[in-house]
Parts: sequence; structure tokens; C-alpha cells
Amino acid sequence: FPHPEAVLSATFCPEGRRLCAVTGASRFFGEVYVYDVETQQELFKFEGHEDGVTYAGFSADGKLLITASRDKTARLFTLEDNRVSAAFSHKNWLNSVDLSPDARWICSACDDGYARIFDVRHCRELIKLLHDGPVSDVSFGPGPPVPSPSKTSSAGGGPAFGAGGMGAL
Repeated sequence: FPHPEAVLSATFCPEGRRLCAVTGASRFFGEVYVYDVETQQELFKFEGHEDGVTYAGFSADGKLLITASRDKTARLFTLEDNRVSAAFSHKNWLNSVDLSPDARWICSACDDGYARIFDVRHCRELIKLLHDGPVSDVSFGPGPPVPSPSKTSSAGGGPAFGAGGMGAL
């Protein structure tokens, strides 16, 4: 996939026919592109973040794209009409974000040491989990939505704590 900017990360859609790429190293303003894997044609270009995009990924059904940015927002894009359908504000920049398999929640990894869980439908924060340093990554596993935040450390990184308890919401 030829591109004029450095590609910072890339993620396949669950169906395997599309790829999203986060770019923008030279200007440090993130752009997210979605490509057709077979033809290598650009399908969408998402702009709107005011600072570097740190992560982008697809929903389990491939209809949504979630992004994290240093502009202190996570944004949910609808691929059908190429628009922002929701934005989630934070106090500090985001390192990563994940959308639950049922697209009801997002979990964000923040540089301020918090992992946050938001209700997508109401765009509101539900849970804020404090860690002893920046949270570098979050992900929802298969099955019931229980995010697993982690912190990369000089001791080798890996899972730092589990967020558990989503079933009680």
C-alpha cells in the first residue's frame, strides 16, 4: 500500500477485506485511511483529530471504526456514511482504545494513568480505573465484555491489572 506518510499502525477488519492505517508522522496530525486489501484502493479517509492519532481499529461487525488521539478524544466513525457518530473526551491524551464486541462500550488507555470505560449509546464515562503510571493499551477479549488494560514498564510490560466487573453494569 504505497503512502506518502509513515504508517504508524495498521489493523485488519474482522472480515479480512479491509485494512485501516494510521498515518501522519511528519505532520503529527493523524489521518486514518481504510483500504480495500485486494485492490489496495483507498475507500475512506478520516480526518478531524486535532493531534496525532495513536490507534484505530474496527468494530467486530466491521461497520464502525474507533480511534484514539493525543487531542484527548476517542472518536467512533460510521463506515457506511464516513462520519463521526460519537466522540469521547478525556483529560489527557489517549494511547489506545477498544470497542467491546457488541459495540456497547469503549475502553480507553490514557497517559494520565487511567483506563476509562464509556457507554457508547449515551457517550458517558461509566468507570475510571487508576493505575500507577500511563496505561499503554486496552482490549476487550472474547465473551462477556471485560477489558484488560496494560502498562508497558521497564520490567518487561504485560498485563498490569484487570478491569473486571463489567457484567454488573
